[in-house]
Amino acid sequence: CRPIAKLKVFFIRQNYNTTASFVEDLEKVGVLKRTKGTGSGSFYAVDTHFQNYGALRDLALQIFPISTTQAGEQIKKIGRIRLALLSGVFLNRESTTIDLFIVADDVDEGKLKDFVAELEAQVGKELNYTSMDTAEFTYRYNIYDRFVRNIIKRPNIKLVDSLSL
Repeated sequence: CRPIAKLKVFFIRQNYNTTASFVEDLEKVGVLKRTKGTGSGSFYAVDTHFQNYGALRDLALQIFPISTTQAGEQIKKIGRIRLALLSGVFLNRESTTIDLFIVADDVDEGKLKDFVAELEAQVGKELNYTSMDTAEFTYRYNIYDRFVRNIIKRPNIKLVDSLSL
């Protein structure tokens, strides 16, 4: 299993016995792998060596790995966000060079790193991201910088867009 930097527990509000039965079945077929937790608890993670891991991962990504509403609210806490775009892995297009593009001023770098780490934990892979301030973005946009223009014209999901692009 690949270690996950940060893990959040979501309550699914289901019967414990039913849930435990499903988890045990997934462990038996090799989808999940149990690791010993602190105390008497156990933790489960998707086994990346599972024969159909790639197909399972693709299915999960098609369903969409994160809540865009929640991510949009969280990203606003890192600074004055002018533009935040998701692409690449979030659109099941891993061949693209960037997964997250941010235009912001007064960015708290620690909060930015925490935000990216949270997204990486939810997606299950390292993200390629770029952050720039509004002045740099405006300059690069106005000179038709290929990198900036390609990010904007390719398929993406807008978390924040106060620039009205």
